[in-house]
Amino acid sequence: MMAIDVMIVEDDAALLELLRYNYEKCGYHVEAIAHGDVAQERLKQHLPDLLVLDWMLPGVSGVELCRRLRQKPRTRALPLIMLSARRDGSDIRRGFQNGADAYIVKPFSITELLARTQALLQRTHSPEG
Repeated sequence: MMAIDVMIVEDDAALLELLRYNYEKCGYHVEAIAHGDVAQERLKQHLPDLLVLDWMLPGVSGVELCRRLRQKPRTRALPLIMLSARRDGSDIRRGFQNGADAYIVKPFSITELLARTQALLQRTHSPEG
């Protein structure tokens, strides 16, 4: 079985490193990016199996990048987990309205994030697909 590609877009360097470490420990291949604009350009060249996206990013915000990805046929179905310190119900709703498949409020449990990742990938990457 090939390794599953995960792109993590997070501007907090310590959190980005923690996420990278934990995903790699679980056997995922990780590409870590700290800037929304860079992620947007990279996604034109390479589509990961899963995108973990922070809401607040320099350049293009995570929620705007999510909205743009959902408008394009190539990235419309890309599994996407939104991370955010924004815990207000209207912000969470906005995350889902813009296309997030899951919304996890910071601070969060790495175990919960990895469980959500596995559940989302099982739904979207079935063996027959």
